Amino acid sequence: MSETGIVKHTLKNRYFQPNENNWSDVAKRVSNKIGKTTSQKEEFYRVINDKKFIPNSPTLMNAGTKINQFSACFVIPVPDDMEGIGNAVTNSMLISKSGGGVGYSFENIRPKNAAVASTNGVASGVVSFMTLFDAATEVVKQAGKRRGANMGVLPVWHPDIIDFINAKTTDGILSNFNLSVGITDDFLEAVSLDNDWEMSFEYNDSKITKTIKAKELFYKIIHNMWQNGEPGIVFLDIINKNNRFDERIKATNPCGEQPLIDYGACNLGSIDVSKFYIDDIFKWDEFRETIKTGVNFLNNTIDLNDFPLPQIKETVEKYRPIGLGLMGFADLLIKMKIIYGSDDSFEIAENIAATLYNTAKSAAEEYEKENNKNPNRTIISYAPTGTISLFAGCSSGIEPNFGYKYTRKTWSDGNESTFDQYHPLFEEYKENPPDYFIKAMDITPNKHIKMQSIFQKYCDSGISKTINVHNDSSEDNIYELIYEAWELGCKGFTMYRDGSRSTQVLNTTEKTERNLPKREEDLPGKTYKQKTGCGKMYATVNNREGKIYEVFISSAGNGGCAALLNGLGRSISIGLRHGVNPDEYIKQFSRVNCPACKGITGKSCPDIIGRILNQHKGTIEAQEEVKINKTYENKVKNNMCPECNSELRKSEGCSVCDVCGFSKCA
Repeated sequence: MSETGIVKHTLKNRYFQPNENNWSDVAKRVSNKIGKTTSQKEEFYRVINDKKFIPNSPTLMNAGTKINQFSACFVIPVPDDMEGIGNAVTNSMLISKSGGGVGYSFENIRPKNAAVASTNGVASGVVSFMTLFDAATEVVKQAGKRRGANMGVLPVWHPDIIDFINAKTTDGILSNFNLSVGITDDFLEAVSLDNDWEMSFEYNDSKITKTIKAKELFYKIIHNMWQNGEPGIVFLDIINKNNRFDERIKATNPCGEQPLIDYGACNLGSIDVSKFYIDDIFKWDEFRETIKTGVNFLNNTIDLNDFPLPQIKETVEKYRPIGLGLMGFADLLIKMKIIYGSDDSFEIAENIAATLYNTAKSAAEEYEKENNKNPNRTIISYAPTGTISLFAGCSSGIEPNFGYKYTRKTWSDGNESTFDQYHPLFEEYKENPPDYFIKAMDITPNKHIKMQSIFQKYCDSGISKTINVHNDSSEDNIYELIYEAWELGCKGFTMYRDGSRSTQVLNTTEKTERNLPKREEDLPGKTYKQKTGCGKMYATVNNREGKIYEVFISSAGNGGCAALLNGLGRSISIGLRHGVNPDEYIKQFSRVNCPACKGITGKSCPDIIGRILNQHKGTIEAQEEVKINKTYENKVKNNMCPECNSELRKSEGCSVCDVCGFSKCA
């Protein structure tokens, strides 16, 4: 069996051991290590070599080597003391070195400016300590084969939650972290009722409390999610409602599919469901047999694993969590000529997910009896399968295909390589593909969520699933989608707005129209005249839908400065039109100094532009506030509730809404 292109490149640089030259060599090494009997070794080799079942990357890399660590997913605690934090950083490095990804809840860290008795100083807060873990991962990944990954979770009741939400608004900050806000049911209820939300933290004999409108905090989360896809959301109450461990779950692994308790770990493996559709028939019996094989394989890895910490070994042997999942689901639908997101696709998902769970559960119980082991507390987990689906030549996890002709980036030894690929099933349809070759961005967000919720019904862990939305989707759309995911019982919500990040692992290369809205002929704005170190400067700032949309800059003179100012305006405008917050420009430009700008207001031309943007932003906000107030007053005047648009009734001199509880007194 030969491998070409990115598969060959990835295997050679990250998976092959000395004297290994192809996938069959990897399958043999792994099977010989994990199989406990000759028949098991043969069965494991057959399914892995045929790429019907593939274990997670640490198993493929480490089985049969000196490292011998097989788990991909870990969660470790972070206590609120310097020694404990230092130990946690060390533990994270040991796990990252062995190829695992680590999740942390930072809920125990006291908030910024809280008193520290031992130094008579104040705490630096959650985000500052996260940078230690990020730096440790950066150091380890430089020498490793697998890029380090972390998940940082902070519950919505923590006083540092706003700093946490904003921690990754600048590219390059906490680059080894995914961030998720731990959302609770009472918070979402407070948002829907427009109530205040109290964020509090108790330590020693003290308590720090902050209060904010729940809806305001929620929109801060949504805005950053809209802007660059982070933070994601984990629904902590839903996770713990179905928690099969004896402790509260506070965090997940880096991709979110494995909620775990402190010192928890899990071994994952995925079945390529598309390989069981042969000659227009789905081979259910063979699928069930492969599920049993996968359960046996993952249970064996627990017994043979060299865990990086004794606490992890103790926890895993007590609870024996495994995570068997799927990949190739979108490709199965293509083979069946069914459109992802159609009613037929939901029916197929229900049948596949139910069969996977019920068969795996029976196989786990059988393994338990035959080997006198504790029961597996978790059995099913839907991982993203980024690399192993590449090896299998199928679509990732339960996701639709991102595209059918695309470039893919991969990293090894700190270097980036780019490969152009066609989807294997797309080859014969390049000119006129049928409608069932649907792409992720062509599926409505509601259908993404419905698909996730169907698989979640038959999953005792979590699901790695991204809700793709178009670039012009509004923040209000995301608000509604989060509530929909919560109401349907999803354990998490991860959204990606196309084009909102500066880097993407996958990029389609088909010609597509830009998703930016067409510019109107006329836009409201204002021209500002300012003195600079080189003369007069004019900046015209235009608005669109209540936000700064573009900037045109010119100077009274000619030459290099005038050209640079013109280029600066064009660059700012491109960023603004793609959703960059003006505050980012204001902050960055304030750091630029020019020796020619003495005795004037502003340290440089960019600093002056930043001041103009800040002034104009304030003007827009004031205008929007006037509009909101005017709309509010007009609705009340016309006997309409400004919150839910229901009819108001008069009661003791007040206008009252019986639907949402709004009240305004004369």
